[in-house]
Amino acid sequence: MASVFLSYSREDSNRARHFARVLEEAGHDVWWDLRIQTGAQYTKEIDQALKGADAVVVLWSVRSVDSAWVRDEAVAGRDSGRLVPVSVDGAEPPLGFRQFQTIDLSKWKGRGKPAELTVLLNDVAEIAARGRSSAEVPSHAQAPVARRDERVSRRNFLIAGGGVAMIGAGAATISAWRQHWFGSRSGIEQSIAVLPFKNLGGDPSKNYFSDGITEEIRAALRRIPSLRVLAATSSNIAARSGESAVGIARQLGVAYLLEGSVQLAGEILRIGVNLTDGRTGFSKWSDQVDRPFADIFAIQRDIAQTVASAMAAQIATAAPEVGGTRNLTAYQYFLRARYAQSVASNPSEDLAALALADLAVATDPKFARAHALRARILAYRAADTPSRGEARTYREQGRNAAKQALRLAPGLADAHLALSYVQVVHFEYQAAKQSLRRAVQLAPGDADILGLYSKYIAQFGEIDAGRQGALQAVALDPLEARSYLRLGDIEFSALQHRAAIDYFEKARSLNPNSRFVNAKVALCLMSLGENDEALKVAEKEPAPFMRQMVLAIVRRKLGDKTGATREFEALKKNGALVAYQVAEVLAQWGDMEGALSALDQAAEVRDAGMLEARWDPLLIPLHGHPRYEGLIRRIGLK
Repeated sequence: MASVFLSYSREDSNRARHFARVLEEAGHDVWWDLRIQTGAQYTKEIDQALKGADAVVVLWSVRSVDSAWVRDEAVAGRDSGRLVPVSVDGAEPPLGFRQFQTIDLSKWKGRGKPAELTVLLNDVAEIAARGRSSAEVPSHAQAPVARRDERVSRRNFLIAGGGVAMIGAGAATISAWRQHWFGSRSGIEQSIAVLPFKNLGGDPSKNYFSDGITEEIRAALRRIPSLRVLAATSSNIAARSGESAVGIARQLGVAYLLEGSVQLAGEILRIGVNLTDGRTGFSKWSDQVDRPFADIFAIQRDIAQTVASAMAAQIATAAPEVGGTRNLTAYQYFLRARYAQSVASNPSEDLAALALADLAVATDPKFARAHALRARILAYRAADTPSRGEARTYREQGRNAAKQALRLAPGLADAHLALSYVQVVHFEYQAAKQSLRRAVQLAPGDADILGLYSKYIAQFGEIDAGRQGALQAVALDPLEARSYLRLGDIEFSALQHRAAIDYFEKARSLNPNSRFVNAKVALCLMSLGENDEALKVAEKEPAPFMRQMVLAIVRRKLGDKTGATREFEALKKNGALVAYQVAEVLAQWGDMEGALSALDQAAEVRDAGMLEARWDPLLIPLHGHPRYEGLIRRIGLK
């Protein structure tokens, strides 16, 4: 795993033993000075171990803050981006280290595994992984991407993934919808994209903070009704395109760009911002502020209002933040949790994000946004875990977290969105529809919420309304993969296969590694009778279980029963997690009873894919069958 240098005061040796043990149990190679061999050159060996370590874990205490040795070792970790600071007795770190969020394990005595310990282990693993990857790829060449592994994941039926830009013949349609969404020319004049703020501190482990500040300022601008704020994904992709300001503004279809930088120096937060006129490329307003970190909330509000004023937007009706916090520690935990969840690729990373969200709500129990984030993570875990007992626990915890968020902030759109996720994994589909509708009402400019709602209502047969909403979401976020994938899914459900292929092809052409896109295109081609081409496309699908499902159907249609059976048997090895896909295959093969039994199993394990069961074209052969119709009614889809 990782080599870890453990820095501590001799007086804290007993506490250090606990940390060394836990790190070693996690698979790390831990160096601490009790391992120095008799007769070794003390200073030289310490220096070699410190330089060779992937991560430097510093145990701050009332004794270690006064230790010159510990300070020197902490400086080495800080300056190289390998520092993981821990407080073992609640002592405040010395000057020069207070800008780093310290993990508080002062109450841990070596037994149990509190959430803070999970955060420690995750930070060590993350820093070690970053060090190895940066040795292979220059840091400036590394683009932030959301990562998902190749395991079977049912959360993908709650959200869609991938990266895509607006291209081809559909651009005119999207442009028309952007004009509709932004309104008149004056509406476009008050449109803005917030580009990712730069992290000037140089420590990649603090990217969560600069990313978080970017999103918080974007959210503050979105609360001003007269502004139209482009969503995050499109803004982030455009910022990496290398285009000029005028080119980016033209690509995104906005009048203004806001960019900036963030740096923490001790207790001082420096934020630089620049508002650029997208038509001329000239700065319309810029500023740099050095303020105490405690003023972070006021700074974000002031930036949003100043930007609005510079754009001549009306700010008198700007809505206050709903469901926030004034606790700086809780706020940082929330930013870290949100960032960790956005890039999580496996269960351990999901749980690390959950641990951070737990810390946020423990630090400020009235922080509604943190409760809402926690509910979403729990819904993901409920959808993804193969254990029915664990899934049941996650579902109930998720419901409690969402309800707590709503109790604290009934007007928080994210709380209603989180509740809809929880309701979906509970099979409470009609209730989820109402929660999503309320989220859209509270945040009409949020492209992600609008897109989710649009696809959801389309799955209930409201195809035209779903299509229109999805087009509006694309107008707000034209470079977001999910916007196009949802449009493709809607057209596929409506049996408009050529239109669906057009949207899926846009996604695939800009992100060839996008999961499920090849499978979706292959199914459309198969539905059009182009089975040979469907086979070629399906074989390129990177997600094994989706590839196996589609190939089992297409090969059977081509008369290759042996090949179809081989793919089907490979699919079934994934167990209950793919019961829904097994049902799709059997329905297409004409095995009605087998398909219905598989659907019953999918319903029993609360597979999130069951949300699509009523309008899934692959299940059309089951329509009218008493068992199928009864199941659809029983789970609330009819």
